[in-house]
Amino acid sequence: MPTSWPPMERRGCELAIANVLRFEQEIKVRLPDDYRRFLLEVNGGRTANTHCRFTMRRGEQIGKATLNTLHSLDDQSDDGFDLREQQLFRRYDYPENGLRIGYASGWALVLILSGPHRGELWILAIQDPPIEADQRIEWFDRPDAWKVADSFAEFMAGLRPSDAGA
Repeated sequence: MPTSWPPMERRGCELAIANVLRFEQEIKVRLPDDYRRFLLEVNGGRTANTHCRFTMRRGEQIGKATLNTLHSLDDQSDDGFDLREQQLFRRYDYPENGLRIGYASGWALVLILSGPHRGELWILAIQDPPIEADQRIEWFDRPDAWKVADSFAEFMAGLRPSDAGA
């Protein structure tokens, strides 16, 4: 089933399904189908300015942010946005079942989840200093965690121009 992804200013290298399967084996998680399709059809990159703003919700609060980049699998550039490499820099202060797939404005992490919240996209602001282990609360109750969408495809379909609602 082909998916219509937003226009991209930059894309990652072309991938074969074997690349994705190898990555899933390494991280011990089967990626959501829509995100797998995105990796195979686009493989990360930067969306055009016509498709970079999104809305975040936490209870009654609504926020707006800008998508910076989506990590590419097996990216050979020196920009530091390789999906595999990003998983090596896990921090204890974000969900264990969160796969770091990109960055949003303010260097907030874009996470796609496995487990009971499988496929959901969340934004997690980078805390400086990080939340201490003894101060941990459930990640979805933290003031720096925002739910963005129930699926990757929903998130991508909801991207708007950079000046929309600014």
